[in-house]
Amino acid sequence: MFVEKKLSKKSQLVLRVLFACSLPFMTLLLLRGVNNSDDNGMWLIVLSIIATFIVGILLLKFVFKNLFSKINFGYFLISCLLGLYIARYYYYIHIYGTVRDLTLNYNDLGLPIDSVLFSRIIVVLAVFAIITLVYLVVLKAWPAIKKFYLNLSNGEQKYLKISLGITFFATMVLYYFAQGFYFSDYVYYDILYTSDSSSLFRGDAFFNINMDENDLRQPLFGLFALPFALVAKLCSEIFFFVPNGYAVFLTTIQILLLNVSMLMVCKLLKFDKLNIVLFILLYFCSFSTVIFSFVMEQYIIGLFYLILTIYLFYEYKKDVNYIYLGAVSTLLTSGVLFPFISRFKNWKYWLKNIFKCFIAFVVLVVIFGQLSQVFNIGDNMGKLMSFSGEKLSFVDRLMQYLAFVKSIFMAAPASFIIDVNGNFPSYRLYPVVGYSFVGIFILLLCLISVILNRKNKMAIISGLWILFSFILLCVAGWGTAENGLILYSLYFSWAFIVLLYLLIDKIIKNSKVKIFVVVAICLLLCAKNIPEYINIVEFVIEYYGN
Repeated sequence: MFVEKKLSKKSQLVLRVLFACSLPFMTLLLLRGVNNSDDNGMWLIVLSIIATFIVGILLLKFVFKNLFSKINFGYFLISCLLGLYIARYYYYIHIYGTVRDLTLNYNDLGLPIDSVLFSRIIVVLAVFAIITLVYLVVLKAWPAIKKFYLNLSNGEQKYLKISLGITFFATMVLYYFAQGFYFSDYVYYDILYTSDSSSLFRGDAFFNINMDENDLRQPLFGLFALPFALVAKLCSEIFFFVPNGYAVFLTTIQILLLNVSMLMVCKLLKFDKLNIVLFILLYFCSFSTVIFSFVMEQYIIGLFYLILTIYLFYEYKKDVNYIYLGAVSTLLTSGVLFPFISRFKNWKYWLKNIFKCFIAFVVLVVIFGQLSQVFNIGDNMGKLMSFSGEKLSFVDRLMQYLAFVKSIFMAAPASFIIDVNGNFPSYRLYPVVGYSFVGIFILLLCLISVILNRKNKMAIISGLWILFSFILLCVAGWGTAENGLILYSLYFSWAFIVLLYLLIDKIIKNSKVKIFVVVAICLLLCAKNIPEYINIVEFVIEYYGN
């Protein structure tokens, strides 16, 4: 079934023309931001269509030169089914959302258009481009996934399978009794800490590229999260009898990605079997790892692409690592990673690679209908600045940052409150009124680890990632206005845990002593964290349960 067949030049030409003509309609189907004003909306439509057509021609000439020279019929059949499913999804979004603004603009020009018919025409004309792009992803991704899995040891494969099963049943039970971890009928934000779980799930941020939360902070999150959300949706329809199926499968897949990410970290660190077990045990006994595995947020996807970017560069040493686009698109802050995932031969060579990644990012923004984010960057930045801590003193931001460092490992003081603005039950952090000496101690240990492991590339990257967390969260004060830094703990926690484990590994050479120390630390973390997990679950069940 999975055989390739060469196509005639005439067939190739027909398919290339179809793709070039279909691509602008895909952009029109996905187009964002046409509801500004009528004039701006029309200009955006026209500019997006023209830009996409030009980009499509350039892609066929310089990037996809051999795209249709041969076809793998098995992969193409799968791509057709997946592409049609995606097209159907966006058709319903289009007909009940974007299309109303589009038809409004056309009707004002004296061109009355039936909105349902208009959407049907667009989706039919767009479907070939969608199928083609899905085919490209399947063609590249599936062999890579298969290769990665087969290169894992038997123990690592068994770990992923067992953890997948445990995660699925734990998530199914938890979400059955406590929907508030991902959804509420009447509250969109801040049920647990300052998370946006309910809003993300309602708007389907993992599948819908135009969902409001997929803004300048994660401009193409819906694109790079879509493969995982697509699998979750299909599983929820196949196994329709699983309660809250989409949420359960999506969370299960995200935790699987978290496990895969940590295995990639272990491979980069050249850990043996014992160190892999102890490192993963320490990671999953940390407070932020457990709690934000089940609170539906966007950070696991962003973290996965971040670690994947580092892993592919250091494993394969490619000049331009285009997976970097996934890291940047799912969390724009990951853009600071570039100096560590591009070989530096000279400044000209390095800047050339930056330019290549930038152009590729622009291409994605154009063809997936996100030009409005560029045009409205000033307004978007203004809205996002409300999350910064510019009104807080540096001392206040520093105290929050130190508490954040502690909360990576140990539950931060928090409790039930009634939200002042929304007047709904919420579980929030207590205001930080002092310096966390535990946070200071952890930072000192990380600094010592960087010094002792300065020849280890992952130790240097982890140290710089912690420095970046300090600049973003403390100096810039991102998130401090809400006293909600714990929300970002999963995104940064891996670097802290890597350095602490490397310090243990550096100091303690005896395997039995190392096992004793790591297990003792994990037991202490569990003793501190489990009561807080129970409090959180009880809160969600009481106020946001079935």
